[in-house]
Amino acid sequence: MRIRYSSIVNAGCLLGALLTISGATHAGVDEGIAAARSGDYATALTEFRAAADKGDTTAQIRLGRLLADGKGTTKDEVQAVALYRLAAESGDSDGEYMLGYMYSVGRGVPRDDETAVAWYRKSALQDDERGQYGLAFMYEKGRGVPSDLEAARSWYEKSAEQNYARAQLALGYFYGYGRGVPKDPKVALSWYLKAADNDCANAQYEAGLAFENGRGTTVDLDAAERWYRKAADQGHPAAQNNLGRLFYGGKGRSQDAVVGVQWYRKAAEQGLAVAQVNLGRAYAIGKGVPLDEKQSTEWYRRAAEQGDVTGQNQLGVAYSKGFGVPEDAVQAAHWYRLAADQGDAVAQANLGKLYMDGRGVHKDFNTALRWMTLAAEQGNTGAMINIGLLHQMEVLPGSKGVADALPWIRKAAELGSPIAQAKLGVFLAWGLGVDADREQAIHWLTLAAKQGNDAAKEFLRGQFGVESI
Repeated sequence: MRIRYSSIVNAGCLLGALLTISGATHAGVDEGIAAARSGDYATALTEFRAAADKGDTTAQIRLGRLLADGKGTTKDEVQAVALYRLAAESGDSDGEYMLGYMYSVGRGVPRDDETAVAWYRKSALQDDERGQYGLAFMYEKGRGVPSDLEAARSWYEKSAEQNYARAQLALGYFYGYGRGVPKDPKVALSWYLKAADNDCANAQYEAGLAFENGRGTTVDLDAAERWYRKAADQGHPAAQNNLGRLFYGGKGRSQDAVVGVQWYRKAAEQGLAVAQVNLGRAYAIGKGVPLDEKQSTEWYRRAAEQGDVTGQNQLGVAYSKGFGVPEDAVQAAHWYRLAADQGDAVAQANLGKLYMDGRGVHKDFNTALRWMTLAAEQGNTGAMINIGLLHQMEVLPGSKGVADALPWIRKAAELGSPIAQAKLGVFLAWGLGVDADREQAIHWLTLAAKQGNDAAKEFLRGQFGVESI
């Protein structure tokens, strides 16, 4: 006997909608189903109990679901398991699946992966797509059986071929990330689209990513927007954020910052840290919303308290500058450190600068150098410039001054920093730590000037009589 359920949601896909009921059922089961659909759980419970007592497996499973979810009655997962077991021991593939599920998550029984696998396998061997999915999942994760990606893929395919969205999504991940199969974005997208057509929000989101970034297909921002919107309309926070980003930045389309902010807010209010940061930035610059320093800082704080490194760094900046909060260098150091300890280069550079200046922490040039070096190794040009400045100040043990500063300044200049390009131009013009070279000095100063560096423009004019382009 086969039934479909509608209330368990996982991986952004419904486990199944109530589509069909096959096999003989006792009187009252259909009435119970209709009552449950309308929210009349008291009637549903009465009808299902009567049929379950007569051995109707559909009624046993339906009654178990109401008890497990506490709908119309006190939640009782132990009794739900007992009902699933009755159906499973009668050979009902749905009962076998549900019993396996309860063992796999430890609801109503102690978690027991081996027992879960045994019941999933019984269901799968009856060609139940959910049992096949459950068994595949256990093989993928190595729960109750040795990890076996080939077996997992095989069972996912059996389930996916029956149009089961969660299995289709899983196969998309397998091919998208090369798990047990050669990485193949095109095949991954084909599975994402199958699941997306079945209203799987995660698959719709993945399809949006594929079309936005040209993974397995050509870039198609209209298609990306369409799939993101389908997922976003189902409440998928990452899709809401990405849809907001498309509108906010006007990527390949007309910009609409107000609409972008609306989508950012939907995702942010669901707790998505990256959306909270994006909303904080919108308030910080007054784009799409009125400029509001306090709102900006509040959204940064929400992201920061979730451990988001950008939120932590931005909250540190707010405290350092008194943006939306009273200026507090100690708090700035605290939030910079949290992000820096997670490897964020910008926060490492900012924390190093606090140690360099003695703000919120005791002045310590060696500690400043340590944090700035970590940031510089990740390509942070601001940290490189400040390391050069520490050498110029000759506050580091064994430093050779400008001679040791020059390589850091040159590296930052080569990475495109206009400040470093201007500094390097001055070094070359005056022969600081290097032989004077007028041509090279003008070259670097001109590069800085083209990026709008006023100091470079003035130096070119005053030192060489050159007007920058």
